[in-house]
Amino acid sequence: MGNTSSSKKRQQYQVAPTKKKSKAPKCVAAVQACCLGCLEHVLPNKSSPRTPFLHKQLEDERNGPLNKPISSISMHNMQKVDTRTALKEHSPTHMENQDQLPSIDSEDRTHLSKPEVESKREEVREQVQSSEPEPEEPKPVAVHEVPERLDQEVKVLTLEKIYESTEDAQRREWLHTAIEGLAKAAEINTGGIEGYERIYNETKATHKLQCHFRSYTTPWSSKVNVTKSEWYVYCSPEEFIKYVYNSEEQRKVDKGIEIDKIIEKVIDTEEEYCSINYLGYKKVWITAARDFTYIKHYKKINETTWSDCSRSVEMPDYPVVEGKVRAGMVLVGHYIERDDDPVTGQVRSRVRHYSEIDVKINTPDLLAKPFVASTMRKTVDDIDKRIKELYGQK
Repeated sequence: MGNTSSSKKRQQYQVAPTKKKSKAPKCVAAVQACCLGCLEHVLPNKSSPRTPFLHKQLEDERNGPLNKPISSISMHNMQKVDTRTALKEHSPTHMENQDQLPSIDSEDRTHLSKPEVESKREEVREQVQSSEPEPEEPKPVAVHEVPERLDQEVKVLTLEKIYESTEDAQRREWLHTAIEGLAKAAEINTGGIEGYERIYNETKATHKLQCHFRSYTTPWSSKVNVTKSEWYVYCSPEEFIKYVYNSEEQRKVDKGIEIDKIIEKVIDTEEEYCSINYLGYKKVWITAARDFTYIKHYKKINETTWSDCSRSVEMPDYPVVEGKVRAGMVLVGHYIERDDDPVTGQVRSRVRHYSEIDVKINTPDLLAKPFVASTMRKTVDDIDKRIKELYGQK
């Protein structure tokens, strides 16, 4: 009995290896090494319950990331896997990098020759590539988002940028006055002369001065004289604006200036300038002297045009002093455009000037108009003469 039980155990022990379970992986490895066209010869028994499993395992191992792992595929879907769903999850670039080709349904592949399989793969690949959205073209940058100087789009400092970064309320008010004034002066200077009366028209001199006048009375009963003038200067717009902002040159033209002081320079670049100033005038006859605290600002508009403005601002550090009357620059500004002489071809600029100043005095128009006309004629004559001396044009 002892021998019988021993022999039975031995038989049981020897039976286990006869199942040869380790051959299945070798079979799969052999199938992986074979081409698709030889699949029917390697696994001829399609009715075997293991055959679909081996076909599916072969497909998953050959196609790698294109299909989900076998463990995640339900038994209901094991016979046929939708290759298009798998392809949507993986880009063609990834397939090329992994040296993978699109998968073909396992039921169809066993009945196709190798060239037919390759042809089907190519069709699937073309479908995937054609379904991908085309790359969008970059949208054009809006005109207003493009800087005037692309080579200095970050480096260029402007008064607007200073204003945006300023937190002090009073300072913001000053800068806003300058920015708004420049735009308003340019608009007025390029507008018409409706409501104005012409008080001077030069016909002989090369500057061809024309001056127009109107006035209004303020609530505090002072008369404000408003003038719009136009003349020509024989220099470029930039040369003229730099001349106007030269205090020494202005003293030669306006003999009544007593003090012309820069309180602070806000910005000073090649194309833009802004400063806060104090301007004091001498006493004239029996009238008290006038003074101003104001901000002035000029800017290059384009290659042939410059514009500037001056407007009064309140300066707590510069209160009204005894013997002077604090006058007000409502708005003063130039608009200068390049306009060469059509006869001689000389460099020439057309100057349009606007002046609205409250000097806190009530002068009747009958007296104001001839005074303004003679003052403008003398001022423009002096400017014309000095400009020709500075820039050598006759």
